[in-house]
Amino acid sequence: MSAQRGQDGLLSPDSVLHRAAERLAHQFAGMVSEKTVERVVFESYTALPRTAAVSPQVVTGHPL
Repeated sequence: MSAQRGQDGLLSPDSVLHRAAERLAHQFAGMVSEKTVERVVFESYTALPRTAAVSPQVVTGHPL
C-alpha cells in the first residue's frame, strides 16, 4: 500500500466522521447509544452546507 492511498482513508469524510462518532460515543457512553451518536454526526455533516458560511469541501478537501 502506498503512503498516498493510506492517507486517502485517513482524510476521507466518512473515515473522519466515523472516528469522530467513535470518540463521542465513548465520551457519552451510558447516556446515548453509539448508533444515535453516529446518526447525529452524519446528519449534522450532511446538513452543514445548508447553513455554513464555509463550504465543507474547504474543511475536508472533498465535496459532499
